[in-house]
Amino acid sequence: MPHIPLHNPHVNRMAYDPHQQAGPTATGSGRPSPARFYAACQGGAEATNAYEPDRLAAHRIREAGLDPVSITRAHRAFQQRAVIAAAQAGVSQFLDVGCGLPPVTGPTTQARAETIHPRTARTLYLDADPVVVRHAQALMRSTRTGAADAARADLRDPQAVLGLAGEHLDLRRPVCLLLTGVLHYLPDSDQPHALVRALVDGLPAGSAVAVSHLTDAYDPRMMRQTEDVLHEAGLMIRARPAAGIVRFFSGLALTSPGVVPVPHWHARPEPDAAWPRPRVHTLGGLGRKPASPHRRCTRCSPTTAKGRA
Repeated sequence: MPHIPLHNPHVNRMAYDPHQQAGPTATGSGRPSPARFYAACQGGAEATNAYEPDRLAAHRIREAGLDPVSITRAHRAFQQRAVIAAAQAGVSQFLDVGCGLPPVTGPTTQARAETIHPRTARTLYLDADPVVVRHAQALMRSTRTGAADAARADLRDPQAVLGLAGEHLDLRRPVCLLLTGVLHYLPDSDQPHALVRALVDGLPAGSAVAVSHLTDAYDPRMMRQTEDVLHEAGLMIRARPAAGIVRFFSGLALTSPGVVPVPHWHARPEPDAAWPRPRVHTLGGLGRKPASPHRRCTRCSPTTAKGRA
Protein backbone atom coordinates (compact mmCIF):
# COMPACT_ATOMS: atom_id res chain seq x y z
CA MET A 1 0.00 0.00 0.00
CA PRO A 2 1.38 3.48 -0.85
CA HIS A 3 2.58 5.67 1.95
CA ILE A 4 -0.21 7.92 3.29
CA PRO A 5 0.88 11.18 4.93
CA LEU A 6 -0.37 11.68 8.47
CA HIS A 7 -1.30 15.29 7.81
CA ASN A 8 -3.51 16.64 5.09
CA PRO A 9 -1.25 18.08 2.38
CA HIS A 10 -4.16 19.98 0.81
CA VAL A 11 -4.88 22.20 3.82
CA ASN A 12 -3.06 25.45 4.41
CA ARG A 13 -2.97 25.41 8.21
CA MET A 14 -1.67 28.98 8.41
CA ALA A 15 -4.91 30.13 6.80
CA TYR A 16 -7.19 27.85 8.80
CA ASP A 17 -9.03 29.24 11.80
CA PRO A 18 -12.26 27.35 12.53
CA HIS A 19 -13.36 30.04 14.98
CA GLN A 20 -13.67 32.60 12.19
CA GLN A 21 -17.24 31.31 11.80
CA ALA A 22 -18.90 34.65 12.35
CA GLY A 23 -22.47 33.69 13.07
CA PRO A 24 -24.64 30.63 13.49
CA THR A 25 -24.45 27.55 11.32
CA ALA A 26 -27.42 26.07 9.55
CA THR A 27 -28.67 24.63 12.85
CA GLY A 28 -28.09 27.71 14.99
CA SER A 29 -25.16 28.72 17.21
CA GLY A 30 -26.97 27.72 20.42
CA ARG A 31 -27.43 24.09 19.34
CA PRO A 32 -24.98 21.46 18.16
CA SER A 33 -24.62 20.84 14.43
CA PRO A 34 -23.86 17.37 13.05
CA ALA A 35 -20.49 18.49 11.65
CA ARG A 36 -19.30 20.26 14.80
CA PHE A 37 -20.69 17.50 17.04
CA TYR A 38 -18.69 14.96 15.04
CA ALA A 39 -15.58 17.11 15.53
CA ALA A 40 -16.24 17.40 19.28
CA CYS A 41 -16.63 13.63 19.57
CA GLN A 42 -13.23 13.02 17.98
CA GLY A 43 -11.46 15.03 20.67
CA GLY A 44 -7.92 16.34 20.37
CA ALA A 45 -7.14 18.85 17.64
CA GLU A 46 -10.37 18.04 15.79
CA ALA A 47 -12.41 19.38 18.71
CA THR A 48 -11.15 22.90 17.95
CA ASN A 49 -13.89 22.95 15.29
CA ALA A 50 -16.58 22.55 17.96
CA TYR A 51 -18.52 25.00 20.10
CA GLU A 52 -19.69 24.53 23.66
CA PRO A 53 -23.10 22.98 22.71
CA ASP A 54 -21.28 20.40 20.60
CA ARG A 55 -18.83 19.52 23.37
CA LEU A 56 -21.68 19.28 25.87
CA ALA A 57 -23.59 16.87 23.61
CA ALA A 58 -20.46 14.72 23.28
CA HIS A 59 -20.06 14.74 27.06
CA ARG A 60 -23.67 13.66 27.55
CA ILE A 61 -23.40 10.60 25.32
CA ARG A 62 -20.25 9.67 27.20
CA GLU A 63 -22.31 9.78 30.38
CA ALA A 64 -24.86 7.52 28.65
CA GLY A 65 -22.15 4.87 28.34
CA LEU A 66 -20.75 5.40 24.84
CA ASP A 67 -17.18 6.31 23.88
CA PRO A 68 -17.59 9.13 21.33
CA VAL A 69 -13.87 9.29 20.54
CA SER A 70 -13.68 5.62 19.59
CA ILE A 71 -16.94 5.75 17.63
CA THR A 72 -16.09 8.77 15.48
CA ARG A 73 -12.52 7.71 14.89
CA ALA A 74 -13.76 4.28 13.85
CA HIS A 75 -16.09 5.91 11.29
CA ARG A 76 -13.22 7.99 9.96
CA ALA A 77 -10.78 5.07 9.76
CA PHE A 78 -13.39 2.94 8.00
CA GLN A 79 -13.98 5.67 5.42
CA GLN A 80 -10.27 5.93 4.67
CA ARG A 81 -9.97 2.17 4.18
CA ALA A 82 -13.11 2.16 2.00
CA VAL A 83 -11.65 4.89 -0.22
CA ILE A 84 -8.45 2.90 -0.63
CA ALA A 85 -10.39 -0.31 -1.39
CA ALA A 86 -12.55 1.39 -4.02
CA ALA A 87 -9.54 3.12 -5.57
CA GLN A 88 -7.60 -0.13 -5.74
CA ALA A 89 -10.62 -1.67 -7.49
CA GLY A 90 -10.28 0.98 -10.23
CA VAL A 91 -12.63 3.75 -9.05
CA SER A 92 -11.01 7.18 -9.30
CA GLN A 93 -14.01 9.46 -8.60
CA PHE A 94 -15.40 10.06 -5.12
CA LEU A 95 -18.66 11.69 -4.02
CA ASP A 96 -18.42 12.45 -0.29
CA VAL A 97 -21.95 13.32 0.88
CA GLY A 98 -22.22 14.81 4.36
CA CYS A 99 -18.48 15.34 4.29
CA GLY A 100 -18.29 17.37 7.51
CA LEU A 101 -15.60 19.86 8.42
CA PRO A 102 -12.13 19.39 6.91
CA PRO A 103 -9.90 17.27 9.16
CA VAL A 104 -7.32 19.09 11.22
CA THR A 105 -5.13 15.99 11.24
CA GLY A 106 -5.03 12.96 8.99
CA PRO A 107 -5.66 12.65 5.25
CA THR A 108 -8.75 13.78 3.38
CA THR A 109 -10.76 11.68 0.96
CA GLN A 110 -8.90 13.20 -1.96
CA ALA A 111 -5.50 12.59 -0.37
CA ARG A 112 -6.31 8.92 0.02
CA ALA A 113 -7.65 8.63 -3.54
CA GLU A 114 -4.70 10.45 -5.07
CA THR A 115 -2.22 7.97 -3.64
CA ILE A 116 -3.80 5.32 -5.89
CA HIS A 117 -4.80 7.55 -8.82
CA PRO A 118 -2.37 10.48 -8.96
CA ARG A 119 -3.45 13.18 -11.42
CA THR A 120 -6.71 11.38 -12.34
CA ALA A 121 -8.56 11.30 -9.00
CA ARG A 122 -11.58 13.57 -8.66
CA THR A 123 -13.42 14.31 -5.40
CA LEU A 124 -16.63 16.23 -4.79
CA TYR A 125 -17.47 17.14 -1.19
CA LEU A 126 -21.13 17.87 -0.42
CA ASP A 127 -22.75 19.02 2.81
CA ALA A 128 -25.97 20.76 3.81
CA ASP A 129 -24.18 23.06 6.28
CA PRO A 130 -23.02 26.28 4.55
CA VAL A 131 -20.16 26.73 7.04
CA VAL A 132 -18.85 23.27 6.20
CA VAL A 133 -19.02 24.06 2.50
CA ARG A 134 -17.15 27.35 2.89
CA HIS A 135 -14.35 25.65 4.81
CA ALA A 136 -14.19 22.78 2.33
CA GLN A 137 -14.04 25.18 -0.62
CA ALA A 138 -11.23 27.11 1.05
CA LEU A 139 -9.18 24.17 2.28
CA MET A 140 -9.78 21.10 0.13
CA ARG A 141 -8.91 22.35 -3.32
CA SER A 142 -7.65 20.80 -6.52
CA THR A 143 -3.93 20.07 -6.61
CA ARG A 144 -1.43 18.89 -9.17
CA THR A 145 -2.29 15.32 -8.18
CA GLY A 146 -6.08 15.51 -8.39
CA ALA A 147 -9.20 17.63 -8.75
CA ALA A 148 -11.50 18.51 -5.86
CA ASP A 149 -14.42 20.82 -5.21
CA ALA A 150 -17.14 21.37 -2.63
CA ALA A 151 -20.77 22.44 -2.89
CA ARG A 152 -23.87 22.69 -0.75
CA ALA A 153 -26.45 19.92 -1.09
CA ASP A 154 -28.80 18.04 1.20
CA LEU A 155 -28.76 14.25 1.22
CA ARG A 156 -32.56 14.39 1.38
CA ASP A 157 -32.57 15.84 -2.17
CA PRO A 158 -30.94 13.10 -4.26
CA GLN A 159 -31.66 14.84 -7.55
CA ALA A 160 -29.73 17.91 -6.40
CA VAL A 161 -26.87 15.68 -5.26
CA LEU A 162 -26.79 13.88 -8.61
CA GLY A 163 -27.05 17.16 -10.48
CA LEU A 164 -23.95 18.51 -8.76
CA ALA A 165 -22.19 15.19 -9.28
CA GLY A 166 -22.91 15.50 -13.00
CA GLU A 167 -21.37 18.96 -13.06
CA HIS A 168 -18.14 18.01 -11.29
CA LEU A 169 -17.65 14.30 -12.03
CA ASP A 170 -17.88 12.14 -15.14
CA LEU A 171 -20.98 10.04 -14.60
CA ARG A 172 -20.07 7.86 -17.56
CA ARG A 173 -17.43 6.30 -15.32
CA PRO A 174 -17.80 4.63 -11.90
CA VAL A 175 -18.07 6.79 -8.79
CA CYS A 176 -17.59 5.86 -5.15
CA LEU A 177 -20.47 7.27 -3.10
CA LEU A 178 -19.38 7.85 0.50
CA LEU A 179 -22.18 7.85 3.09
CA THR A 180 -20.09 7.39 6.21
CA GLY A 181 -21.42 8.54 9.55
CA VAL A 182 -24.28 10.48 7.97
CA LEU A 183 -27.34 8.26 7.42
CA HIS A 184 -28.04 7.89 11.14
CA TYR A 185 -28.90 11.62 11.19
CA LEU A 186 -31.98 10.84 9.06
CA PRO A 187 -35.20 9.73 10.81
CA ASP A 188 -37.26 6.93 9.34
CA SER A 189 -39.77 9.55 8.16
CA ASP A 190 -37.14 10.82 5.68
CA GLN A 191 -37.12 7.35 4.07
CA PRO A 192 -33.32 7.04 4.07
CA HIS A 193 -33.33 3.71 2.22
CA ALA A 194 -35.29 5.24 -0.65
CA LEU A 195 -32.89 8.20 -0.72
CA VAL A 196 -29.88 5.90 -1.03
CA ARG A 197 -31.65 3.87 -3.71
CA ALA A 198 -32.28 7.06 -5.72
CA LEU A 199 -28.62 8.03 -5.48
CA VAL A 200 -27.43 4.58 -6.51
CA ASP A 201 -29.86 4.53 -9.45
CA GLY A 202 -28.23 7.73 -10.73
CA LEU A 203 -24.72 6.31 -10.71
CA PRO A 204 -23.15 4.23 -13.50
CA ALA A 205 -22.53 0.49 -13.30
CA GLY A 206 -19.35 -0.38 -11.45
CA SER A 207 -19.85 2.41 -8.91
CA ALA A 208 -19.21 1.74 -5.23
CA VAL A 209 -21.18 2.71 -2.13
CA ALA A 210 -19.59 2.90 1.32
CA VAL A 211 -21.84 3.15 4.38
CA SER A 212 -21.03 3.32 8.08
CA HIS A 213 -23.94 3.64 10.50
CA LEU A 214 -24.63 3.52 14.22
CA THR A 215 -26.44 0.35 15.24
CA ASP A 216 -28.61 -0.72 18.15
CA ALA A 217 -27.83 -4.39 17.46
CA TYR A 218 -25.64 -4.82 20.54
CA ASP A 219 -27.27 -2.65 23.20
CA PRO A 220 -30.70 -1.32 22.16
CA ARG A 221 -31.40 0.22 25.57
CA MET A 222 -28.19 2.24 25.58
CA MET A 223 -28.76 3.46 22.03
CA ARG A 224 -32.33 4.55 22.80
CA GLN A 225 -30.99 6.49 25.77
CA THR A 226 -28.35 8.07 23.54
CA GLU A 227 -30.98 9.05 20.98
CA ASP A 228 -33.06 10.69 23.73
CA VAL A 229 -30.08 12.58 25.13
CA LEU A 230 -29.12 13.96 21.73
CA HIS A 231 -32.71 14.81 20.85
CA GLU A 232 -32.89 16.93 24.00
CA ALA A 233 -29.67 18.65 22.89
CA GLY A 234 -31.12 19.39 19.45
CA LEU A 235 -29.65 16.56 17.35
CA MET A 236 -31.61 13.74 15.69
CA ILE A 237 -29.78 10.40 15.74
CA ARG A 238 -31.33 7.08 14.73
CA ALA A 239 -29.32 3.94 15.47
CA ARG A 240 -30.65 1.14 13.29
CA PRO A 241 -30.67 -2.65 13.57
CA ALA A 242 -28.23 -4.68 11.51
CA ALA A 243 -30.91 -5.66 8.99
CA GLY A 244 -31.78 -2.00 8.44
CA ILE A 245 -28.15 -1.17 7.67
CA VAL A 246 -27.78 -4.14 5.32
CA ARG A 247 -30.84 -2.81 3.43
CA PHE A 248 -28.84 0.22 2.31
CA PHE A 249 -26.93 -2.20 0.06
CA SER A 250 -30.05 -3.58 -1.64
CA GLY A 251 -29.29 -4.29 -5.29
CA LEU A 252 -25.53 -4.01 -4.74
CA ALA A 253 -22.87 -6.71 -4.62
CA LEU A 254 -21.31 -6.51 -1.18
CA THR A 255 -17.55 -6.87 -1.10
CA SER A 256 -15.97 -9.13 1.50
CA PRO A 257 -16.36 -9.25 4.49
CA GLY A 258 -19.88 -7.83 4.08
CA VAL A 259 -21.53 -5.57 6.66
CA VAL A 260 -19.50 -5.93 9.85
CA PRO A 261 -18.35 -3.84 12.83
CA VAL A 262 -16.21 -1.15 11.24
CA PRO A 263 -12.98 -1.90 13.17
CA HIS A 264 -13.07 -5.37 11.57
CA TRP A 265 -13.64 -4.19 7.98
CA HIS A 266 -10.41 -4.72 5.98
CA ALA A 267 -8.57 -4.58 9.27
CA ARG A 268 -4.83 -4.86 9.45
CA PRO A 269 -3.23 -7.35 11.88
CA GLU A 270 -3.60 -4.65 14.55
CA PRO A 271 -6.84 -2.97 13.39
CA ASP A 272 -7.29 0.67 14.32
CA ALA A 273 -4.66 0.30 17.05
CA ALA A 274 -4.28 4.05 17.52
CA TRP A 275 -7.04 4.04 20.16
CA PRO A 276 -8.63 1.51 22.54
CA ARG A 277 -11.24 -0.82 21.06
CA PRO A 278 -14.42 -0.89 23.11
CA ARG A 279 -17.63 -1.52 21.28
CA VAL A 280 -18.11 1.22 18.72
CA HIS A 281 -21.75 0.29 17.93
CA THR A 282 -21.11 0.91 14.25
CA LEU A 283 -21.52 -1.33 11.21
CA GLY A 284 -20.13 -0.65 7.77
CA GLY A 285 -19.63 -2.12 4.34
CA LEU A 286 -18.80 -1.44 0.70
CA GLY A 287 -21.02 -2.48 -2.20
CA ARG A 288 -20.60 -2.35 -5.97
CA LYS A 289 -23.31 -1.60 -8.50
CA PRO A 290 -23.52 -4.52 -10.95
CA ALA A 291 -23.67 -4.06 -14.72
CA SER A 292 -27.25 -5.36 -14.85
CA PRO A 293 -29.67 -7.27 -12.62
CA HIS A 294 -28.90 -10.38 -14.65
CA ARG A 295 -25.19 -10.24 -13.86
CA ARG A 296 -25.35 -9.86 -10.10
CA CYS A 297 -22.84 -11.84 -8.07
CA THR A 298 -24.92 -14.18 -5.90
CA ARG A 299 -21.89 -14.94 -3.73
CA CYS A 300 -21.69 -11.25 -2.75
CA SER A 301 -25.36 -10.57 -2.06
CA PRO A 302 -26.17 -8.70 1.18
CA THR A 303 -25.68 -10.88 4.22
CA THR A 304 -26.53 -10.58 7.85
CA ALA A 305 -24.09 -8.46 9.81
CA LYS A 306 -21.90 -10.47 12.14
CA GLY A 307 -19.42 -9.87 14.89
CA ARG A 308 -19.08 -7.57 17.85
CA ALA A 309 -18.93 -3.82 17.50
